[in-house]
Amino acid sequence: MGIWDASKLHVIESVEGLTALQLVWMLPPYSKNNHLEMPEVYLNELLSNKSKESLYGFFKEKDWPADIDVSLEGHLGDYRSGGRLFSFSLYLTNSGLKKKYEMINYVYQYIKLLRDMIPQEWVWNQYWKMKEIEFDCLDVSGMAANSPSDFARYLSGNMLKYPITHVVSADYVRKSWNPKAIVNLMEEFTPKNMRMDLLVNSLDATDPRTEPWFGTHFIEEQIPLEMIKKWSNISEVDSSLRFPKENLFVPTAVNLRRVIRVTTAVPICIVDKPGIKMWHQSLEDGPAYAYFCISLTDGEYSIKKQLIYHIFTELVKDELSYIIFEGKQASISNSFSVSEDKLVLKFRCCREKFTLFISKFWQNFQVFLSKT
Repeated sequence: MGIWDASKLHVIESVEGLTALQLVWMLPPYSKNNHLEMPEVYLNELLSNKSKESLYGFFKEKDWPADIDVSLEGHLGDYRSGGRLFSFSLYLTNSGLKKKYEMINYVYQYIKLLRDMIPQEWVWNQYWKMKEIEFDCLDVSGMAANSPSDFARYLSGNMLKYPITHVVSADYVRKSWNPKAIVNLMEEFTPKNMRMDLLVNSLDATDPRTEPWFGTHFIEEQIPLEMIKKWSNISEVDSSLRFPKENLFVPTAVNLRRVIRVTTAVPICIVDKPGIKMWHQSLEDGPAYAYFCISLTDGEYSIKKQLIYHIFTELVKDELSYIIFEGKQASISNSFSVSEDKLVLKFRCCREKFTLFISKFWQNFQVFLSKT
């Protein structure tokens, strides 16, 4: 008997006004050598992927989720000796809320897709490459520099999970590739081992239950038995479900030297057209930057136009969300903002893949503009 009833859907009144579907699986507790392999990283990377070929991309094309979140155990080394909780949360649109059981069916189809494939080592290598780069830069850009108290909490959490000699580096240093451990871990992702919570703005019930600690209202619903059987016996996978592609923007290395020599004294304007100007300044070392300042109007100011500009900015971010995610996955930071009557886009990344990313982003942005 599990610690929850897997046949029940827990509908919870959200205190933040969110609508979300949360699927949680109980994984075995950390083993003695878990820090040397960490097979859960493989599933975390695939289920949290937001590229066009991902599970999220499949759902997004149907306009069901607004966002997703994948986590293991919580934050800052939260540890449970009885096991670990793997959480997959889908923040739903109104149309997604109506398709909750259908979405779960696709989740299990995607898990079957992963089970039927030999684990792909490039997913593993790509993740640990970025973690190694992050660790190399930890003293200038990580928690150690930005918040010593957070770094101390992070280390104290790791002391519960890893040998003392690995508490600093265990989350960053490349682990042994063990595809068998990944296959074994995927066996834990079953309906019998799943808890299903649905957060809603308000409960459609005259007499909801109240949990005793925080006074949150909730109800329990019986999940249709035919649904549970369907999820437990997936025979076919929708042809539109695909395995993500390798991220071409992930760098192979980062130059840690901080000496920056400017080879061009002042930025040079390389694009000067009505509505847009682009400048370029060449640096020999350090990160690369790109700034786009795009005029959205004829200069006339009004509250209505400002609202339109902000809505337009959100549409840009949504339309280009796939390439923005791939950039973030490769540590390419971005900023989208409206300044008076201009849309300002800023990017910062390592120099190696800078030109490739900016070119791809600009191509996608131009396609978006042609649709509006």
